[in-house]
Amino acid sequence: MAYVIETFDLSKEFIPTRTLYQFILHPFRQNKPTLAINNITIQVRQGEIFSLIGPNGAGKTTLIKILY
Repeated sequence: MAYVIETFDLSKEFIPTRTLYQFILHPFRQNKPTLAINNITIQVRQGEIFSLIGPNGAGKTTLIKILY
């Protein structure tokens, strides 16, 4: 049976934006990327019921936006 959703080692990181105040105080400091999703593997077959749960800030919305 075929998969309707299938991902392997999916990762996503964001580079936070700096405010003007932060840029003036530390002009040469680089922001560290924030890892939102790290090595997600999902396989959902046709007809299966799938649920995505987790705490706030776990990356659920980011994952759904990538899959959409």
